[in-house]
Amino acid sequence: MKTILDVKRRLAAARCPYPVSLMDDLEEAFAEIERLKAEKVELWDCPGCGFTYDACHEDIDHATGEGNGNHTCPVCENADLERENERLCKELKGALKVIRWYSDESNYVKTKLWPGDPACPAESEISEDGGERARSFLVAQEEEVSVPLIKEGK
Repeated sequence: MKTILDVKRRLAAARCPYPVSLMDDLEEAFAEIERLKAEKVELWDCPGCGFTYDACHEDIDHATGEGNGNHTCPVCENADLERENERLCKELKGALKVIRWYSDESNYVKTKLWPGDPACPAESEISEDGGERARSFLVAQEEEVSVPLIKEGK
């Protein structure tokens, strides 16, 4: 007697040239899904987003490497990680602006220890204004620094 899977497999193989190994993998995946449904695994509903997730999303204690019994919604965790990524990117943009300001030679003051000092020719030194010029530059600057957003898997 042919099962529904055998009929679906034969129809799928007739319609498109999938390799038999791919169809076997799909059949195994379908059987695993049915097995998990029959096991009645413990499910949680996230109060934040409403996503339903199972026990495989148990939090891991990094000190011991074992589960600690707490469960975190993977959707909310991903959203938190994206917010943290955006915050770090903004912080990086600010740091790059500061680095750009200090690398611009026009933001340095030509000084000598005393007039006519032969041992110390006029060289660029950072002006000692307590960072006022840098702060005013950074506030006035509207130019965006191109920083790629770090995405998962890239």
